Amino acid sequence: MNDLSIQTATTCEALRFPLRVDYNESIPTGPEASDFFNETLTFVETLELNGTTPEEGSDAFEEILNLTLTATEAYEESSAQHASIGGGATREAVHTVTGSRFFPINHALGFRALCDTQADGGGWTVVQRRTSGLVSFDRRWRDYENGFGNMDNGYWLGLRNMRRLIERGDHEVRFEFTNSWRQSKVVQYNRFSIGPSWDRYRLAISALDYNRLKSTESGLSIELHNLMRFTTVDRDHDNCLLCNCAFPARGGWWYYSCSTANLNGLWGVPLFNLGPSWIFFAGLNTPLKATAMMIRRR
Repeated sequence: MNDLSIQTATTCEALRFPLRVDYNESIPTGPEASDFFNETLTFVETLELNGTTPEEGSDAFEEILNLTLTATEAYEESSAQHASIGGGATREAVHTVTGSRFFPINHALGFRALCDTQADGGGWTVVQRRTSGLVSFDRRWRDYENGFGNMDNGYWLGLRNMRRLIERGDHEVRFEFTNSWRQSKVVQYNRFSIGPSWDRYRLAISALDYNRLKSTESGLSIELHNLMRFTTVDRDHDNCLLCNCAFPARGGWWYYSCSTANLNGLWGVPLFNLGPSWIFFAGLNTPLKATAMMIRRR
C-alpha cells in the first residue's frame, strides 16, 4: 500500500465548517437566543463531566470541533437622525459560541472525517477505509447511515454525511485497493453522487477516468452497481429476488445481485460475493487487503 495515498490520510479540517442557525420554531428569537446557546453548552458539559458523553455514531448528538455557532438577531434602532428621515433603522446583533462541544444533531452540520491531501492534488474526503479486520462492517442500516469505526483501523463516514457533502456541489470519486498479492489499483470516476434518504441513497456513478487505468475492466466492476440503492442486513433494496446480498457478504453496499465490487464485505474471506472485492481487478476469489473510497468536489 505504500504507493497509495490511503496511508497518508489525516483528520480533515475542511469538514469543520461553521454552522449558521436560522430562527425557527425550535430556536428562540430575540435576546433569548443567547440563553439557548448557554443552556445547550451547560447541558452538554454536564454530560461530559458525568462520563456519559454520547457514543460515536449516535443519532442524538454529533461532535463539532472548532465550530463557530452564529445566530443573527434583527432589531430596530431609533435615533434623532433616523427619526428625521422617517423611522428606525434595522440593525443586527450576532450571538456566537466557539469551542469543541457536542450539539444536538438537528442543530449541527459538521462532522469529523479523514482527508487525503496528496492523492491527485489532494482535497479528498475519505468516506470508507479498511486496513484490517479490527472494525466489523457487519452492521445494520442505522450504523451505515450515521457512520461507524475509527480513523486508525477502519471506518465508514456514513450515508447521511456523504449526502451532506454531495449536496454542496458536483463530486468525483476515487477508489484505492490492494489485493493479497500486494498489487495496488486506483479507479477514479469524474461523476459521483448518492440520492436522498427516501431513495435509499441510490448510487449514481459515471465518467470513468481512463487515464488512470491499465485495464478498462478494472473500472467496470463498480459500474454494474450504478443506480442501485443501498442495502444492509435489515434493509433489503438489491435486485436479488431470492436473497438479501448483505447477509452472505456481511456488510452494507449498493448491491446489484449481488456484487462485482464491494469494499464492505466480510474481511479475509477469499470467496466471490463475500469478502471485500473488485472482481475485474483482483479476480473472483482474491480478497482485497486494504481499501479506501474518497470523494472530492469538482
